[in-house]
Amino acid sequence: MALNPHPRSDCKPGCFGCKVRTVSLSVTPFVPHFNWSVGKYVNTVSELKSELTRAADDNSERTGVDHHYEYRAPGDISAPPHRDHDQVLDDRAANIRAVELNKPLKVTA
Repeated sequence: MALNPHPRSDCKPGCFGCKVRTVSLSVTPFVPHFNWSVGKYVNTVSELKSELTRAADDNSERTGVDHHYEYRAPGDISAPPHRDHDQVLDDRAANIRAVELNKPLKVTA
């Protein structure tokens, strides 16, 4: 029994219509930017990764605690951080502002 080399029996030997598959990949391109984590402008992913390694080594040496920073592409994060996480900071800022607004004015004569 001979095996049919074509996936469909009606394909001709020169036909690639049933063999070609279109694949779409969604990759976020790296945009050169100033990265606050490393404190400098980075042009490529490899440059950012090496700077993150350097910054981790510097901080490990300075603090005595082992640091390991890694690159995270925007597509690696499934969803933006929860708003609830920022609520602590927002509450603290609101409390500080309320205290500052209620302070009596200092009058110098």
